Amino acid sequence: MLGKSHGGKLTITSVVPLVHESAPLSPSIEIALALVSSKDDQSIVGIYYSNASYQDKSFNPYSIRLAEKIAAVTGQSTYLAQVVNWHLTADCSSPCISVYQQQDSGSWKDIKVDVDPVALTLVSSALQKKLYRELVDFENHLDNPELDFYNSSLNRMLREEL
Repeated sequence: MLGKSHGGKLTITSVVPLVHESAPLSPSIEIALALVSSKDDQSIVGIYYSNASYQDKSFNPYSIRLAEKIAAVTGQSTYLAQVVNWHLTADCSSPCISVYQQQDSGSWKDIKVDVDPVALTLVSSALQKKLYRELVDFENHLDNPELDFYNSSLNRMLREEL
């Protein structure tokens, strides 16, 4: 997740999907993080993930390790956003993420999320049009370097939905 954290408020401006496996190789993640952090002068503020199981809302150990690594590199508190699978519906009437902030104790605290209603409408439309099929992550890019893991064409399609 890219964005900024100021005065206790987190603003996520963009996301870049990195992996679709639960425990990818560390060197590829480090390369991806370096590429993402250098793009458009944006800051990495955390990660997002979704568990493979529809009903699973537990913390993913790999995601926590990755978020902790980002915090160690950036020196900033890191955020962990979990996609709540059962909220991803065609009408998408409620936020489909839970966001947690790492505390000094190392524990993760659930934080309040304000989601713009336009974002919910956009998610709903994207799901109905199956735009998720266009999503490319960094692992896909490593398999085929012609694939754009920044998802420029998908972002254009989403902007057209607005």
